[in-house]
Amino acid sequence: MPASQSSNLALHGGLVTQPRAVLDLGPYTLTAEGTVTNRGALRQSKTAASGVVEFLRIKNAAGSATRYYGVDIAPLANMGNTLVAVKGDQTCDAGGAAIRRCYEVTPTTASQSTITFYYNPEEASGVNSPASYHWNRTTWEGPLAGTCGSCGPALFVTAEGVGAYSTFAVRDSTPLAVLLESFTAQVQPRHVLLTWMTTSELNNLGFTVLRSAKPEAEPGPLTFVPSPGPGSSQGFSYTWQDYKVENGVTYWYWLEDVNIAGVVTRHGPVVVRYAFNER
Repeated sequence: MPASQSSNLALHGGLVTQPRAVLDLGPYTLTAEGTVTNRGALRQSKTAASGVVEFLRIKNAAGSATRYYGVDIAPLANMGNTLVAVKGDQTCDAGGAAIRRCYEVTPTTASQSTITFYYNPEEASGVNSPASYHWNRTTWEGPLAGTCGSCGPALFVTAEGVGAYSTFAVRDSTPLAVLLESFTAQVQPRHVLLTWMTTSELNNLGFTVLRSAKPEAEPGPLTFVPSPGPGSSQGFSYTWQDYKVENGVTYWYWLEDVNIAGVVTRHGPVVVRYAFNER
């Protein structure tokens, strides 16, 4: 359960949200005199009616210094009560360079707006050409039109003409369909056992398993293994057994993930020499 504010709160020191912890500010103001570090999630609800509405902009009590930059929304029309969440020290997409933040915007009315996503330089994680991307619950849309720059100690990316809301990421390039954590091949009695694990499959339909008996040869497809949860933000564990192997032969295996748009990304190879004594 998240911790929730029930009134305006002033901290004389700093604030750290730990991994998996959630602090919900609700409609209230939080000030801090010290450093604010977000490794879990910060949330805030406000009415986004007109002008520039600052979400999760945590300042000192005097208002003279900003301790944490979150998200700014400039609506063209009243969006009603809007919930913004910033997940820190984590990414919400798969593959490639992405800043270590994940943003979620949930308005009552999905009116068009301009959104500015802030992050700290230490969260940049090698992102050199930042742009924002939107997850439409089927695929990633983007890069969204906008600009990037700096605001005091913070960096930002602005997305213009936003009309659809949910999860947003800031990164160098379009997220991959899947983030592969491990991929191994092991000799077993009368077969080779392939195992692989993913950490995210936001855009993945499944995997084609490929094999060749020479490293320079183009591998041939063996089977297609569907994802148990296409479009899932979580990962899964997979196994597949190759019984069409010959003793003393070395095999190279690849995986190709297939995203919802049909784009294929190849992973591997892993190499194994099948040698098994059946006595």
